[in-house]
Amino acid sequence: MDAAPLSMLDQYRETFFHDALFAPDDVPAVGAGVHRSSRMKVVAGSGYMEQLLFKNGLLAGRGDYRLERAHDGVFGGMETCFGVSLMVAGSYALAIPELRFQKQMLVDQAWIRAGHVEAVHCTQPADQVLRGISIDVAAGLLEAWRDEAPKALNSGVRAVLQHSGPVLRPLPGVGRELRGLALRMLQLDSSSLCGRLELESLALDFLVRV
Repeated sequence: MDAAPLSMLDQYRETFFHDALFAPDDVPAVGAGVHRSSRMKVVAGSGYMEQLLFKNGLLAGRGDYRLERAHDGVFGGMETCFGVSLMVAGSYALAIPELRFQKQMLVDQAWIRAGHVEAVHCTQPADQVLRGISIDVAAGLLEAWRDEAPKALNSGVRAVLQHSGPVLRPLPGVGRELRGLALRMLQLDSSSLCGRLELESLALDFLVRV
């Protein structure tokens, strides 16, 4: 099992639990291709955040929640071989000092990323529904993807993968297909075998269409 997606899952849990923003709300999702999983519920507010690490090295994350109070958090040592994220409701501020990146993350703007960054600063507003998905790919799965379907990678994805350092870039646009896939990922019941299998399938489909 590649280490990067696993460390990302642990980093999410550590930061949110330390800040008392979320509390464990784990369901028995390990099995049927799932290596590890984490489900967290909002302490002050409503909703959840969940990550499922599949045995093929795919990390699928999703969140649908509202905070009663604004929150400033710092994730340290974040790393991914390749990842993509998409918000379908709400917005939040993101800053990555070493990339000189500081932007408001908006609805229907997908971002692709790769590499290691020392610190990610995230400011989430109060009383606003935040809903979105993230997908990260481990090294082994990424290599298989590149080897078996090199022409399936668009120029933006290829540029990110060829970059020697950390990178975070917006995709030119998000079509109805990607937004539809994200919404379907958010609606699934991951406590069921069929739900987990469909979530993995939708995440892979999302990657193919990026």
